[in-house]
Amino acid sequence: MPSTKAVIASLTPAVQEWIAVFVIKYALPLKIMMYYLVSLNEILHNISLAFPSLPIQPIFPSLHASNAGPGIPLNVLLGGLLSIAGGVVKILCYRALHGFKFEFSTSSELATSGPYSIVRHPAYTGNWMSVIGCAMVHWWILGTRAKALGYAWLIGVGSINISLLMRMDEEDALMRQLFGNQWEKWSKVVKYRLIPGVY
Repeated sequence: MPSTKAVIASLTPAVQEWIAVFVIKYALPLKIMMYYLVSLNEILHNISLAFPSLPIQPIFPSLHASNAGPGIPLNVLLGGLLSIAGGVVKILCYRALHGFKFEFSTSSELATSGPYSIVRHPAYTGNWMSVIGCAMVHWWILGTRAKALGYAWLIGVGSINISLLMRMDEEDALMRQLFGNQWEKWSKVVKYRLIPGVY
């Protein structure tokens, strides 16, 4: 079976661009809608627990009620912390880049500080951290009748993140072209793309 990298490499730039446009046009709005819907459900669920006499019901039946005893379930706590950490990583990336644009653009300097001193594509690392954290927090939805929406969310965010990963080679090539020796020296120090010591 061919590796993911081999499959991505076999796609022409036109196909990669079509996938990116499709994901941004269709999957991103689905992802945003799911965040709103799941967040609304969480709010309604917490209000119904705090004020049981009010006729408020969550949109979906929640599995949080089945957790015995007080406190936050471990998967929700760890997922929330991972998601927040991913957001912090992305904020640090945007600061190191002095803002962010989805399109490639020429820059007067190569970002090598902050998270860019650890991995070459830390914004993508932060994005994956947030997605995995959100999935851990809202995994309960897959145990409800609305599980199709949960799977749609997983497919949507998965396709968005995979399309972003397809850009890494193109970004590296552009940075090598723009910054030459500076990029070569930096890439020898910062060898890993997403996960320090792994990939």
